[in-house]
Order: sequence, then structure tokens, then C-alpha cells
Amino acid sequence: MKLELALKDPLAMLEQQWDLVSATIAQIEKDFMQNGLALNLADHGALTVSQLSVKLEEAFGWLLERDEQRLLQLLYRIDLGEDALKKAIVNQSEQSLAAILAAMVLKREAQKVIIRHFYKANQP
Repeated sequence: MKLELALKDPLAMLEQQWDLVSATIAQIEKDFMQNGLALNLADHGALTVSQLSVKLEEAFGWLLERDEQRLLQLLYRIDLGEDALKKAIVNQSEQSLAAILAAMVLKREAQKVIIRHFYKANQP
């Protein structure tokens, strides 16, 4: 696996490897839990990438309506860049903010999992 290619399109990588989807779900749940938010994605069984995106969009919609401060803390924990977020909002004006956040968070969390998976597999 070429790391640069995998990081360029991490969602395509997730579509190909179920273990990466499972690890990404665990990473997302961990980050939400560390901010006091229970997401419980694993309770829904095996989720596809598109189903996972819908669940995240619902969660971000709820946070946007009820707890913006916690949302900002979560985005910081996930390491979602403010400049990238602003750029995505401008470029994706036809999508809801919750959908934009879901896509960006899913991509970032997948990148973290892929990096961890790559270096774990390439240890001597």
C-alpha cells in the first residue's frame, strides 16, 4: 500500500477494507466519547461508508443545534483544520454544514487509521 495514495482518497481505501472501516468507527467513537458524547456506531452492526456518513451527519446536525461549544471542542480533538473547514464550506455551499462536517471528519478519521495501519504493518 502506498501511503500517499491512500491518504489522498482515504474513503476509497475504507470501501476496500472492512478492518479499516471498523477501526475508523472505533476512532470516531473514541473521539466523541472523550468529549462526553456517546455515538454508539458499533451498535448498528456493520456500517458501510455511506451509512457511517449519514450517522455522522445526524450527530453533527444535533450538535450544531444544541451544543456548538462541544462541537468546536470535538473538531479540535479530531484535528480538523480551521482553514480546510472554511474552504470546504465555501466550496460546498449546496450541502448542509452537518454534511460537510460529516464528510471532513470521516476523511480525517480514516486518514488517522490508515496512517496507524500503514506504520503498524511496516514495523520491523
